[in-house]
Amino acid sequence: MVQITVQPPAGKPVVLDAEPLLKDPGLYEAIYAPRTAGAYRAFATANRSDGKQAGHAVTGWVTYPAADEFRSITPNRTLMEQFARKTGGEIIDSNNLGGFAESLSARKVPITQQWTFPLWHQSWVFLLAVGCLIGEWGLRR
Repeated sequence: MVQITVQPPAGKPVVLDAEPLLKDPGLYEAIYAPRTAGAYRAFATANRSDGKQAGHAVTGWVTYPAADEFRSITPNRTLMEQFARKTGGEIIDSNNLGGFAESLSARKVPITQQWTFPLWHQSWVFLLAVGCLIGEWGLRR
């Protein structure tokens, strides 16, 4: 029997019973879905049929569910090319960094500015509000 105790970043430990794999004798698995971001530790204990401990192991991992880009340490070039195509960007190869750095001073950078305008300052909104007030007053009389 193999038991795995998962210690989440906050909260009490979760004890899981590992099931043997049918295709690989001697290997066990348990499924645990982390709910929060942070560091997790797992303690596995294997017991013999007489109840004595046969072995133990400790492991850990860090999860951040909101960051899909950190799931693999290899660059996903196809995904980056899609991002570049959709946003008007470009992919820069590592052997062309010098040329890219030199071209920065000649590139046009879009200037964005936030602009807000109260809806109340529109004349049609004012007239609509006055009309609603007059209509409501007329209904009451």
